[in-house]
Amino acid sequence: MSTNTGYYETRVCFPLPPKTQSSGLERHIFRNKTDEATANYSWYDFSLPRFELHVALIFAVTQIFHFSLKRFGVPLFTSQLIFYDLQLWLRNCVDLFELGRLIFSEAILGEEISTKLMTEDSIQVLGTIGTFGYSFFLFLIGVKTDPAMITRASKRASFVGVLSVLAPLLCILPIILLSQISEVDTLFILPCYALTAFPVITVLLSDMKILNSELGRICHSSALTGDILSMFLIVASGMLKYGLSIDKANSLFVIGSAIAFFAIVLLVLRPAMSMVVRYTPEGKPVSQTFVYLIIIAFLAYVSLNRWHRVFSLLAPYVLGLAVPNGPPLGSHLVDRFDSMIQNLFVPLFVTGCAMRVKSIDIFKDSLIMVNSAIAIVALLVKFLVCFLPQLYSKMPMNDALALALIMCSKGIVELAAFAFLIDLKLIDQNVYGFMFFVIIFTASFVPLVVKRLYDPSRKYAGYNKRNLMGLRPNSELPIVAVIHVPDNVGSIINLLEVSCPTKDNPMTVDVLHLIKLSGQAAPIFISHQKKKTFSGNSYSQNLIISFNKFQGNNWGAVSVNVHTAVSPPSLMHDDICTLALEKLASLVILPFH
Repeated sequence: MSTNTGYYETRVCFPLPPKTQSSGLERHIFRNKTDEATANYSWYDFSLPRFELHVALIFAVTQIFHFSLKRFGVPLFTSQLIFYDLQLWLRNCVDLFELGRLIFSEAILGEEISTKLMTEDSIQVLGTIGTFGYSFFLFLIGVKTDPAMITRASKRASFVGVLSVLAPLLCILPIILLSQISEVDTLFILPCYALTAFPVITVLLSDMKILNSELGRICHSSALTGDILSMFLIVASGMLKYGLSIDKANSLFVIGSAIAFFAIVLLVLRPAMSMVVRYTPEGKPVSQTFVYLIIIAFLAYVSLNRWHRVFSLLAPYVLGLAVPNGPPLGSHLVDRFDSMIQNLFVPLFVTGCAMRVKSIDIFKDSLIMVNSAIAIVALLVKFLVCFLPQLYSKMPMNDALALALIMCSKGIVELAAFAFLIDLKLIDQNVYGFMFFVIIFTASFVPLVVKRLYDPSRKYAGYNKRNLMGLRPNSELPIVAVIHVPDNVGSIINLLEVSCPTKDNPMTVDVLHLIKLSGQAAPIFISHQKKKTFSGNSYSQNLIISFNKFQGNNWGAVSVNVHTAVSPPSLMHDDICTLALEKLASLVILPFH
């Protein structure tokens, strides 16, 4: 069979009907080799058991690597990449050629099985399922993302996000224009080198447990700004690529359908999903019918966008942005599908991309030398434009270095982008292999160095111990009261009332409402004195009313400020300590939970 989808032409021969399900290991072990009917039977000739063995090997080997490397701060993503590339390195060692095949158990399963496990057909099956999983991963990242964060981002974060994309683009443009790559292809390749990926940086911050730290919030906002700008540039470059193509009719169809897709998402789907959230009773889960409709829409858009692959990997992300993040709709989708996608489909996709790497020779290929220069210049420029302005604005050097390194980090999004470019024949195997090892290097190097540079607990170093005994007579008592569940409200108010505050001995109570981060990518900290309403959780409104009533009953003796922190449970202590430090609290009331 010959197929040509506009990318690499492939010729595949396969039996009909295809061999899917085997008859089991028993028939393979006890086969009669003198009988022609059973002599050629092998369980690994069937696609399903071969795929199941691949999944088992990928999961087992990556977990073994991760268990060994996580104590050094190496992320799981690196272990997934190392799984195949250790085997590739060993295979390329002349003296260790036989040892290199042990990853797929040639010594245990035999040469025949080892060879058949790594067929082109098996890699295509992994790639197909992995690509679907990656599309779902992008959709869920879009669901977790709140585009309105851009409007709330500080000037520093917005400045870093924009510069991290535009500065590398402007610096690598002359190199690409002087290279052998055609000008039409250049339009689409450029954003991939200067990409700032919000999902990659979010996962990195979460793995390093600095998601809700001061540096983490700056990086998070900067990454979202850079990600939206990168997405806009990719869409614009894709449209220009088609606009400059010879087939004008096809280019007009692609551009028109892309515009229609974005219009439908913005003008139809987003308002419809917001209405679903608005009419869902408070505290109740969203109707399963709406969940099924969203999944059907996701599958339909993924299928339709395969017709013009330039926008295919952006469609799930854009569709996810149309879903309101947080409860009840966004958190329901994330809770239901996120674990399966992260632990099964994403490792398959990463390993499938790793399996496409061949041996590379940098010095014998002029094209790879050009792309190597482009990659190095892009990384260096991005690092400098993120580091130098922060240093100029009096940020500590270690923090500025950590911020610049985090913004330079690469991961699954860049890996998918270059796998997509090789499918489009815009880069060759050498370039893909080189960028693959660049991604491995940054994904491994950045977490290790950032952990050395940035310690979020450093801000407590100059904190003087404060307690009730150290208060001056008739001075104001600063208290931080933490609310985690509804029952805490009445208990804390009763405790504060029995302390008998008076105008001569007043107290200031900063109430911190802790909410588990669910269905959102970014932690949130809200001071309700600055923002009078908080639509994310009705219970916060009830909490505000209760403490305002307590303040009114003790007018002049009690001052109450209410805050809400939405963060992962493992990082909630940082919100409590940060608020206590800022308010110079002498007493922290933390109910058992």
